[in-house]
Amino acid sequence: MSLSMLMPWGLAVAVAWPLLLASLPGLFERRLATLAWLSGPLPALALALWAPAMELSLEAWLLGGHWLLDETRRPLLAFGALLWALAGGYAWGYLAPEDPHRGRFARLWSLTLAGNLLLLVAEDIPSFYLGFALMTFAAYGLVLHRGDEEARRGAWAYLLLALVGEGMILAGLLWAAGESGALTLTALRQGIAEQGGNAVVLLLWLGFGVKAGVLGLHLWLPLAHPVAPTPASAVLSGVVVKAGVWGWWQTLPLGLVALPLPGSLMVTLGLLGAFLAALYGLFMSQAKAVLAYSTMSQLGMLAALTGAALQDPRLWPALLPALLLFAAHHGLNKGALFLGVGIAQRPPRLPFWLVGAGLALPAWALVGALASGLPSKWMIKAGLHEGDWRGLALALSWAAVGTTVLMGRTLWCLYHEWCRAVDEGAEPASRAMLAGWLGCLAAAALLPVWLVLPEAIRLPPWGELWGLLWPVVLGGILMAVAIQQLLGRHPAVEAAVATWRPGDLWWLVRHPLCRWMLDLRRGVEALHRHNERWHEARRSWSGRLMAGLDGLERVETLLRWLLLPLILGMGALLIWGLPVTLPLG
Repeated sequence: MSLSMLMPWGLAVAVAWPLLLASLPGLFERRLATLAWLSGPLPALALALWAPAMELSLEAWLLGGHWLLDETRRPLLAFGALLWALAGGYAWGYLAPEDPHRGRFARLWSLTLAGNLLLLVAEDIPSFYLGFALMTFAAYGLVLHRGDEEARRGAWAYLLLALVGEGMILAGLLWAAGESGALTLTALRQGIAEQGGNAVVLLLWLGFGVKAGVLGLHLWLPLAHPVAPTPASAVLSGVVVKAGVWGWWQTLPLGLVALPLPGSLMVTLGLLGAFLAALYGLFMSQAKAVLAYSTMSQLGMLAALTGAALQDPRLWPALLPALLLFAAHHGLNKGALFLGVGIAQRPPRLPFWLVGAGLALPAWALVGALASGLPSKWMIKAGLHEGDWRGLALALSWAAVGTTVLMGRTLWCLYHEWCRAVDEGAEPASRAMLAGWLGCLAAAALLPVWLVLPEAIRLPPWGELWGLLWPVVLGGILMAVAIQQLLGRHPAVEAAVATWRPGDLWWLVRHPLCRWMLDLRRGVEALHRHNERWHEARRSWSGRLMAGLDGLERVETLLRWLLLPLILGMGALLIWGLPVTLPLG
């Protein structure tokens, strides 16, 4: 068998390898098993960086497996696998050796990774949904890892919204596949485009929107990200939430048909989420909470851009490469910032200016001033201008002002966490943590060099720089004024800000939701009691019936003994020949 025939089986190896690692005994306990665990994303990374385009057909898999590596999947698989690898190395040094749940963390990590890789390479609908569900429910354990009250709250919110999202996704996929007879995602999109059903599109948009933090369905995101272990937060924010965006791109008929209603809803809620998340995130006092709201804000931008392409199919060919770059750029830089939180909380024995520069570099990239931020901004702006969507481009520029202010707030919180850790004499970060963080910084900074997109990455011309950088300048001025005039001079303002908690709408719906859950629990208990009473009544009725039958049996026995002498007497008379006259009427 030739190498070209064996190559597609690399897709199966990339997915199966982390699943195999999850079954290894002694993860995190034996050195060899730990090193094997860290190798989980490496086959997928090698495929994404060096393998040609390929497809694998598995006739015996579910309804017929069909897995692909194409120009759209390659960049997402590359940056995702790289972030998983770097965050995994970071986790090796982050989790304490005495932590009794290290092995459990490693298994859940490997299962989440396997699900994420499967949904990226899957072209058939069953494999895609299986990967999405595996990733979703395995990540629940990563959020719950700490086990304290905040972790249980964040994990419960995550699981509750995940179940809502999974229900809508399954309903949307079954609906669309049933009407079109499709078994692949490409055929599913074609079927939706031909039928033009707004209802199924809304189901899929909202279902995947739970993972992508759509406004109103985002409640889990600011609660789960801050309580998860830092390496888990990095992959949750950098990779896992992108699964919702990838679900949009793979199931909605983008570039095929214009759907104004769901498209306009996506644009509206996306922009609202981008602005409101930036506003609320300013009042967070923990760096991970600020970063969670920043993730929601940038996911709102992705939602708005996807909605615009759903309204205007002409936009999609120009926007797709820009959105792929934006997703990779956000994932690696946000991952570096989350990993940097652990570095700030455990300051290494390095000069402050050097570590501070490393913490600031991905923040500057996210606001669009350095590295992959500038080409990402420019490609999106150019695509929108070519399609006469200048209003959306301007709205996204104003949303970038909010991103800049949030990044300034993040650095301010990181500085305070650094100072607090130094005062408390925190243990310095391990070599594994430093290696994972520095590797993520380098990968994010050099992203335009190594990432392969469907088209070449375009740098902005000099004349367009001010149009791209004015949100950064304005956001920097606003943040500097806020720090100097409010936070710096009035500690009471900082103390008041510290009382704000992540979760926003969660605290409004928590009590009604708890009451509803309590009523539901009481209803179930009442039904259970009614069922028990019914079973008890049935047992009592059965007992009385059996007692009645026993009584009839005793009566039958008595009658048998009473009739026996009569029968014997009549028999004797007949034998002796005596005349017997029977009354025959």
